[in-house]
Amino acid sequence: MAYTTVGIPLAAPERVYQWDTLVLKEHRGHRLGTLVKLACLQRVAEEVPQARVISTWNAAENAPMIRVNDALGARVNGQLVNWQKRLG
Repeated sequence: MAYTTVGIPLAAPERVYQWDTLVLKEHRGHRLGTLVKLACLQRVAEEVPQARVISTWNAAENAPMIRVNDALGARVNGQLVNWQKRLG
């Protein structure tokens, strides 16, 4: 129904990366994104005591995930512009 992934660099475990939080469309609206990200934060705190920062990112138009990240205390640290061209 929901998942997230985390990357912990062996050479620099103080900076952890959280990627790809996903909730299946039919299960959205039940706070599963918040719960899975919170569980990830708690597990990192328990299993990677040297972690000081966890970084994540999302699309600017993904308002639900922006609200989740904000509610969990994340703050904007920078912005990235991604260009694309549709083919076909």
